[in-house]
Amino acid sequence: MWAEYGDLSRFASGDAAVAYAGLENVVYQSGAKRYDGGMSKAGPKLIRTTLYTSLLLPRKHVPGLTEHMQKLMRKGKHRRVAIHSASKKLVRRLWGLESSKTYFQAR
Repeated sequence: MWAEYGDLSRFASGDAAVAYAGLENVVYQSGAKRYDGGMSKAGPKLIRTTLYTSLLLPRKHVPGLTEHMQKLMRKGKHRRVAIHSASKKLVRRLWGLESSKTYFQAR
């Protein structure tokens, strides 16, 4: 994943890093109507694959992300939707850590 991204702090925001990976949702707008589609898949596939497989197994506990995924699934969301949301959250978190030059510390 780092080979594809390079230095995450080169992006202006975590949302820009999410957009580079192709994880943002596509929005179609025609007049006053707005349609939200799936992810754009515009960036490197390796990033999306790595994020998906790292969050796929429910036995793996990633602090904050596992709870986020379980909350979405309790609301009735499909597991792939929960993984997609957690992937975006993970990229934003990684961007924050790298741009502030801090290390992750589990609580």
